[in-house]
Amino acid sequence: METSFHINRLELRAVWYTLNSFSDILSGKSVQVCTDNMTTMFYLNKQGGTASRALCEEATMNWEWAIPRGIHIQAIHVPGSDNSRADQLRGISTVHSELSINPYFLRSIFKEWETPEVDLLASYLNRKTNQYSSREGTGTDSLGDAFQLIWQGGKFYAFPPIQLLNRVVAKIVSDNGHMILVMPFWPRQTWFQTVRDRSKGLLQHFPIHSELLQGTMPHHLDMQHLKLMAWLVQSD
Repeated sequence: METSFHINRLELRAVWYTLNSFSDILSGKSVQVCTDNMTTMFYLNKQGGTASRALCEEATMNWEWAIPRGIHIQAIHVPGSDNSRADQLRGISTVHSELSINPYFLRSIFKEWETPEVDLLASYLNRKTNQYSSREGTGTDSLGDAFQLIWQGGKFYAFPPIQLLNRVVAKIVSDNGHMILVMPFWPRQTWFQTVRDRSKGLLQHFPIHSELLQGTMPHHLDMQHLKLMAWLVQSD
């Protein structure tokens, strides 16, 4: 559905996804959104608008999420040519998507629960199974875009980037998916209760260990903050 959105609507939706991803550390704070999209700035600061119903709904969705949490949103316009910080964050996002769990810490989980057959949202280099699918369907021998696959009737594993967790959990629900899902223990996130309910209490904590993660850790995260856990998410 989002693939049919106008770019302005996608920009506003991206703000919503980002805020949701960090809700546990944003509550009660003022958040400055730097955007090179003038329409996004206008609709966020005005808490809506009359020119586009769809954009008004997106802006309203952001504020209806933020207000109960005591979060104030202030958007400013930063021309793309001046927004070097955004380029840095894109690099962080790419690095984060390359993070993976050290196989040593997965062996006991796979042995106790099940051995997955497909690693979702992985790359050829960091996949934990012979078969894998990537975020955009790229990569040697990739099964294609992970979000275009049906997450039902197979044995899947996923350690998605934090910014994709809302989308991943929505996909699990829509596909009635079954998988081993690794994610942070962040109870105040919108996706947390859904995962807990569907896992029926089947979860395992990862230790805080310097060798747990493989890849480069984004500078804004640390192991203590992540508190990673594995959940056996089951279909209905």
